Amino acid sequence: MVFLVVLVTMKNQSLIKLAKNEAEKSEHKFRVGAVIFDGKRIISRGHNHANAWSSKLHPRFKKWNTSIHAEAMAILNARRRLKGKSIVVVRINRNGDYMLALPCEHCMSYLQYVGIKNIMYSINEEPYFEEVEL
Repeated sequence: MVFLVVLVTMKNQSLIKLAKNEAEKSEHKFRVGAVIFDGKRIISRGHNHANAWSSKLHPRFKKWNTSIHAEAMAILNARRRLKGKSIVVVRINRNGDYMLALPCEHCMSYLQYVGIKNIMYSINEEPYFEEVEL
């Protein structure tokens, strides 16, 4: 894996806004949103929440039995091959400030399994985003 600091471009800003909007839908203390994309095309979105869909996940990619992470929900919502695609993951606090959203080991494993190549995620200090290339 290669970690990079990301300069937020205009293209990234619209993806970040979509991911932040997804995070705002979450009712959890740690609100996380994810958007899978390919170039300018949005493929799917997801946010963390308690959901029966967690039963659809293979146990290898499941961290909790009663909830689903935003990255996993975005993958399930995609319903298509994701090889070579990218994802942006945003975590916000109740004030809307960016927090660290590096995917957990289960989500990272799932992202690799489905072929996601680039992961951009929020951090809680400037420049507020980093990227991982798988």
